Amino acid sequence: MYNKEYHQKYRADNKERIAARKKAEYEANKKRVLAKRKVYYEQNKEEVKARVLVYQVENKGKRNAYAERYREANRERINLNIRKWSKNNLHKRRGTNAARYAVQIKRMPLWFEKDTVTNIYAIAKLQTELTGIPHQVDHIVPLQGKTVSGLHCYDNLQIITASENQAKGNRWVA
Repeated sequence: MYNKEYHQKYRADNKERIAARKKAEYEANKKRVLAKRKVYYEQNKEEVKARVLVYQVENKGKRNAYAERYREANRERINLNIRKWSKNNLHKRRGTNAARYAVQIKRMPLWFEKDTVTNIYAIAKLQTELTGIPHQVDHIVPLQGKTVSGLHCYDNLQIITASENQAKGNRWVA
């Protein structure tokens, strides 16, 4: 006969033992367990997503604390991965930085075409690699010019050499 109080006390007194047994059981049947989880997820995708969302909202502080501990414990590895990604995706990083700056100075339109602008930075990087001459993405009408201010958008961007861009400075050459 099932005695609820007895089982609750047993679980409370033997947490480590139960956890070790469950871990060993999982390791012994890992492939089967993962396959079963995958099937369950595919059959109940919306329900699982809803549960995860509720958990994230209800445990925001707990999740933030865990993320902070993880970042502190793995700071060097995270920084290495960020540097590696940045080196391999320089055009994306430059596009993101330009967009962030445009938002700060309120020069980003609501209809901003992120993918198109990111492609311009990728083309500039490709031109640099192909020609050996550094190319940069320039705002035709400067974002903060003395007489006129432009927007950070596709129509206001051009690819020019780095020396031309530096010579142009923060001026609008009509």
